[in-house]
Amino acid sequence: MGVRAAPTTGRLPRPDHTCAGFAETTNPNMIIRNPLQCTSCGARVITRTAPGLFPPQEHRFPCPGCGVEIRFTLKQSTRKKVGFSFGRPINAKWVRSEKGAVKTLNFDPDRIAPKDMTNLFSPFIAESTRMRFPAHRAYAREEALRRAWRGSQWPWIQRLIVHFDKGNLALFDKEAKLKQDSEHAVSWATRLRLLYSL
Repeated sequence: MGVRAAPTTGRLPRPDHTCAGFAETTNPNMIIRNPLQCTSCGARVITRTAPGLFPPQEHRFPCPGCGVEIRFTLKQSTRKKVGFSFGRPINAKWVRSEKGAVKTLNFDPDRIAPKDMTNLFSPFIAESTRMRFPAHRAYAREEALRRAWRGSQWPWIQRLIVHFDKGNLALFDKEAKLKQDSEHAVSWATRLRLLYSL
C-alpha cells in the first residue's frame, strides 16, 4: 500500500483490510481521529490520539460494549522524517466509517486524564498554567526518571509478582537472583518484604 497524505481535516485515511494495518500522517501537531471496532461485540469507538513525545505509544481501554481490553499503538514512522503510523489493534480492527460509534475516547500520553475518560478536566492541566518554568523542568526530570525505571525495572518486577502469586518458589528465586542463604529466601513473607522494598 502506498502512503496517502492526510486530509486537511485532521482525519487519517483508513487502512485497507488487506494491508499491513497502517494509516499514516506527517503532521505531529494534530489530533489523529481513527474509528475502530471491537472484534468481540462489534461496538465502534472513535479514537482521538495526540502524538506524544516518546513514541511508540501504546494505549489501552475497555470496550464500552463488552469490557474486553482493546489496545492500539501509535508509532513514529520510519518511512518519513516526521510522521506517525498506527499498527493493528489488539481485540479490534480499524474501520472506515464512524457511523454507529458508541463512544469517542481521547488519548494523550503527555497529559493525565481520568480513567473513564468521560470528564476531560484534569487537575494537572489546570495547575500546569500556574507553574513556573523551573517547576516544569523539575517535572520533566522526574518524569524521565519514572519512564526509565518503568522501561528497565517494571517488567522484571511484574515477573516477580507473577511468580509470587502463582507460588512458584524456584522461578521467583531465579528471577530475583536469590541465594539459598539470603535473608530474603527464608519464607514467602520475606520474599513479599523484598517485593515491597524494590
